[in-house]
Amino acid sequence: MRSDWPPAIQHRTEILLVVTIVVLALILRIIAPWYAPRGWRDDELSSALVVTGHVLDGDFRVYYPDASGHEGLYEYFQAATILTFGPGPLGIRGPSILFGTMAVLLVYLITRRLLDWPTATIASIALTISFWSLMYSRTGQRHISVTVTTLLSFYFLWRGVQASDEDDPKFKIQLLYFGLSGVVMGLGFYTYFASRGVPLIVVIWAGYLLIWKRELLHRIWWEVALTLGLAALISIPLVATLQAQPHAETRVNEVAVPIKDAQAGNFSILSHYALTTISMFSHDGDEEWLYNVPHRPVFGVPGAILFWAGIIISLVMTFGVQHDSRIAFLLIWLAGGVAPGMLSVPAASLGHTILAQPVTMIFPALAVTRIGNWLNERQVSNIPNSASIVLALALIFLGWEAIRGIYDYWVVWPANSYNRVLHYTDLHEAAVWLNQNARTHDIAFGGFLLERWDQQAMKLDLRGSDWRVRVFDPRSAFIEIPGDGLAVIPEYVKDGWGGNQLGTPLLLNAPYEIRPINLPDQSASNHILARFDNGLVLNNYDTQVENNTLIVISKWHVERALKLPPFPLLSKPPAPGQDDRPRLAIFIQLLNSAGERIEGADGLGVDPYTLYPDDVFYQRMIIPLDSVPSGKYQLIIGLYNPSSSQRHLNNLTGRDFVVLQNWDH
Repeated sequence: MRSDWPPAIQHRTEILLVVTIVVLALILRIIAPWYAPRGWRDDELSSALVVTGHVLDGDFRVYYPDASGHEGLYEYFQAATILTFGPGPLGIRGPSILFGTMAVLLVYLITRRLLDWPTATIASIALTISFWSLMYSRTGQRHISVTVTTLLSFYFLWRGVQASDEDDPKFKIQLLYFGLSGVVMGLGFYTYFASRGVPLIVVIWAGYLLIWKRELLHRIWWEVALTLGLAALISIPLVATLQAQPHAETRVNEVAVPIKDAQAGNFSILSHYALTTISMFSHDGDEEWLYNVPHRPVFGVPGAILFWAGIIISLVMTFGVQHDSRIAFLLIWLAGGVAPGMLSVPAASLGHTILAQPVTMIFPALAVTRIGNWLNERQVSNIPNSASIVLALALIFLGWEAIRGIYDYWVVWPANSYNRVLHYTDLHEAAVWLNQNARTHDIAFGGFLLERWDQQAMKLDLRGSDWRVRVFDPRSAFIEIPGDGLAVIPEYVKDGWGGNQLGTPLLLNAPYEIRPINLPDQSASNHILARFDNGLVLNNYDTQVENNTLIVISKWHVERALKLPPFPLLSKPPAPGQDDRPRLAIFIQLLNSAGERIEGADGLGVDPYTLYPDDVFYQRMIIPLDSVPSGKYQLIIGLYNPSSSQRHLNNLTGRDFVVLQNWDH
């Protein structure tokens, strides 16, 4: 005798099941926040410290032009968690943890409403353990928020659709569901730009109904129009803001390379990206280490087989005899979600295709339960009951994905050397060591100085507020400070000229170095060549010629607190019109007899905003001599502001440069 399918489940048991899944999802998203990601990424610091910083400063907007444009809703949630927990893991990453966990619950609810509880269980557990979901649920960026607004909007939409199927539909309740769907859909526009594809999914689904399910469309068309109308109405402030800021969404144009090439008649990149994106579920994937193990597909072998089986089953159910509008909706949702991965750089980007993340997990689950349904209907002899088959397939699929996803996310991905640089992992691990072992809070660390996110990462990782942190580029400079100081040299700037001028590295089993910082020579500091108006004193210099280059090493002393122009922390990239150039640099030049610049160099190997009075730094600069004709020259040095080109005056002479020497070439 054929058994019921799916098996019945008691209400209390189902509640316990859902709670268990959600708790597991929360644990996997909140546990060991410093192990993966191992450190901070520029993008999340830019979001939290600059964009969300605007919110904390009382600058309330629906859209911020910083960092190539940021919708504001996520930033408001992040402001709340930072105010509650402070600017740490929970404060910065808290909203993503919350949204990633909510997405698991909503996947269960919408799948349960559209299909059945076994499919909902498998799909929600798949999302719980998915590398894709873990990646975006554990970083302080807004991508994951769009999955929640989309799921919630579609959940309300289907509550309304199914209410219309009842013999005696409660009109007010039905209208409420469609209205809520529109409101949440509209709010979704304020999360991430992928949300702009959500109304299109509904419109295409309505087109499907027009061809194959006209009776259903006739019954709900104006309610669907209400949903879309409310979403459009709520989007008006965002649309108005974007029209007033035409250069705010530069990132959209930056990544739209396949579209631009196709418009120029070259469809090769578009076709390649389309093929790669279609392959992302089974045998290819996002090529960047930033948010993936390069070319890692979403599913392993069992999941890939089940996913494509689910797609085939869904196509049959959508366009076959059944014309199942539920499955058609899921297929359209998937297609709309992955489309940005075909149309933008890089191909199959897990971030650009984030809209497809929740629905992707439903298709392998659908395959598992449909196999169980097929076996149940036929009661094949010598085969255990269908529930056992479903359980076995689900365990194989979910077990494989759990091992694969958790191992790749917590072991493979954070250990990659390139990823360690992207997340300042050396600085994070060094900060842990300093917190536990340092006997001094006077430290310096090496960085590139092009941006200041490594400073923010180090500040977040050091415990307490009494650290005095300097920043320098070990390739071209080094620092001496009074007292007992330590310098952290990350692996990516090790073996630089400046780093090797410091003390002998401590014996640590680590890729980075920690070196003692030498004390300044106080007697040498009394020798003054120039005293500049900003508080810097030039004490000495040395020159040498190597490989047809002139090397100038200058010694500088911070005589007093430096007088520097304001230099706010800017997003990455800065908002249109913001100037992110340094506010101080050294220039050295070779002048001919007519006072004309023949060759020179400029730069600064320390961040002057991190220096303290009585600090000393040495700057190494190189002037190429290949194009310098033989003759007599003056070698001059000075300070200027690259942002304004304003030079600083030497108070000893009133001039804006110092003649170091006459130099023969």
